[in-house]
Amino acid sequence: MKKVIALFLIVALPLSLAACSGSTEKRSGDEAVVKEETSTNASEDSYTIGFAVNALDEVQSILVDAFTEYAEGKGAEVVVLNADSNVDKQIADIESLITQEVDAIVIQAVDSDAVCDVAQQAMDADIPVIDSIFGINTPCTLHVSYDFYTYASYQGQFIRDYLEANPEVQLMIGYCWGAQGTNLTEKLYKGFTETLFADDTYTDRVEILVEKVVDWDANKTINAVEDWLQAYPQMNCIVTMSDTMTMAAVHALQAAGEDTSAWVTVGKDGSADALESIIDGGMTATIYAPLDTYAQELAGQVLNILDGTSNPKLGEEYGVSEFVTISKDNASDYTQ
Repeated sequence: MKKVIALFLIVALPLSLAACSGSTEKRSGDEAVVKEETSTNASEDSYTIGFAVNALDEVQSILVDAFTEYAEGKGAEVVVLNADSNVDKQIADIESLITQEVDAIVIQAVDSDAVCDVAQQAMDADIPVIDSIFGINTPCTLHVSYDFYTYASYQGQFIRDYLEANPEVQLMIGYCWGAQGTNLTEKLYKGFTETLFADDTYTDRVEILVEKVVDWDANKTINAVEDWLQAYPQMNCIVTMSDTMTMAAVHALQAAGEDTSAWVTVGKDGSADALESIIDGGMTATIYAPLDTYAQELAGQVLNILDGTSNPKLGEEYGVSEFVTISKDNASDYTQ
């Protein structure tokens, strides 16, 4: 499955899709991703798809870029607006897309409840709304996601397997939430904790000492870990909801002079940086989902809805599910 990491080299985002022949100019922040040339693969109909992103971290950037490349290869234009984890900005972003009369809107929600009204406004304007990954607590045209409970259960199972393989070890965990208030993060937390504590096999050898919401932000993660090192000298394990946060935690440990080989640090995403860190003895493990598959499926579902080849029932869910635990034992298999 070396295609997993090859994806990062192709588009630098979590989903690698079919290559397209048109060139693009990509700009950061809330600026649009603008198509300059019409792809030779373009269909007869041309659509404009709005993509309201919660925050363009490494993984989300990979996802958006891959989605854009695939959609543009099919003749669509993609307008990307970045909320930068701000609920009010995301609502304004979606309102702007409605005003622009885009043909469809993909939303990766900052808050699953807060965007409900504006999502309904879009659907009332006959604009299909596709909820991607983070969840929207109202029936949309289509909900597309991973099985995030199962995704994070792999983190819990990794800890259990580690404890079984190292019977002398006790793990004291600091846990970083990316955010609270979204279906995604609730599922990630439950998947991890309910798997970790599925029975009492390891209850005397593992404990979650502290939890903190860091808004998917590397700097906030570093600050949290710095505080934890002072408050919890017994801590020896950090688990987060993304590789970006776990990598930041590893950097904080290294800056404090900690021996990272004595720590268990577990992320989620299978990012290129995480794999390099695992190979170099920084991070311990990550859980990977086939982001290229997700991006292609997401873009394909949107285009099918616009073409009329797919007519999902309101609130219908479409799931993509395939996960791999990557540690030092197999990390080289996922790099070039």
